[in-house]
Amino acid sequence: VLPEKLHTNFTSFVSRCIDTVEQAKVTINELDELVETGFKGKEVKVVESLIKKLDKLESESDKLEIKLRASLFKLEKDMNPVEVMFLYQVIDWIGDLADRAERVGSRMELLLAK
Repeated sequence: VLPEKLHTNFTSFVSRCIDTVEQAKVTINELDELVETGFKGKEVKVVESLIKKLDKLESESDKLEIKLRASLFKLEKDMNPVEVMFLYQVIDWIGDLADRAERVGSRMELLLAK
C-alpha cells in the first residue's frame, strides 16, 4: 500500500519517468530521417536537441526519485518492513525505465558521432 503522504511525490516521479520514455520514443522515431539525410544537415541538430531534452527529463526523474526515497525513509519506521522493501523496489524499477530511456539517447549520440 502506498502511504497517502507519498502520493504526490510518487505521481510526480512516475509522470516524469513516463515523459522520459516518451521522449526516447520521439528520438527513436527520428532515426529514419537521419538515415535519409545520411546523418548530416538540419536533422542532426533536431536529434541533438531531442537528446538534450531527454537527458534533462532523465535528470529531473533522478531528482524526483531521490526526493521520493527521502520521503519514504521518513515514513518507514511506521510501516510494515516488507511493504517498505517492496516500495523501494518499485521505485527502483520505475527509475530504471527512465535510465534505460536515457541510454537510448546515449546510443543515438554515438550514431551521430560516427
